Amino acid sequence: MRFQWALVLVLPWIVLGKKHKQSVFRLTNGEPDVKKKEKAFEETVANARFALVNFNSFRPSCKECAELETSMKEVAKKLKKKGVVCGMMDGDLAVNVEAKDKNNVTSLPTLVFFRSGYGISKQEGFQSAMSIEQWVNAVAGPEVEVFDTSLVRSRCGMILSKWKSNYLTNRHYPV
Repeated sequence: MRFQWALVLVLPWIVLGKKHKQSVFRLTNGEPDVKKKEKAFEETVANARFALVNFNSFRPSCKECAELETSMKEVAKKLKKKGVVCGMMDGDLAVNVEAKDKNNVTSLPTLVFFRSGYGISKQEGFQSAMSIEQWVNAVAGPEVEVFDTSLVRSRCGMILSKWKSNYLTNRHYPV
């Protein structure tokens, strides 16, 4: 019950981009009012430019899941600086089945990378911290470069005016 209130208090900070100490958070914990949790999960993923969600099993018997959780915590510190929201969801719980089905998660553990609320890539099974970081960098693409558009406009204008003059002078109209 305490974790539920902590999530309710911390989640707005995550959504609004406030700094928080924990870099990986559990998105839904299988508490009774799961619809609120699921809505919070969807809002968090939709409001983040990039989000990396680990659909995991928190059972002690799943060794791959425990190792992946460690890798995620390691990578989340680096990805947080790049603006990637990282989270984990318990895929074993029956209440999280809808979120699993919606994101085509068929096995655990599975990493799903979201861009503006849409799942664009997924990795199944254990991944090392380095491979997760490389995969996210490849999927997210390069940072956007800002350049001077006035130069582009002037060049396009020159090319367009040359094309128009050549097209109009070389075209023969029927009389």
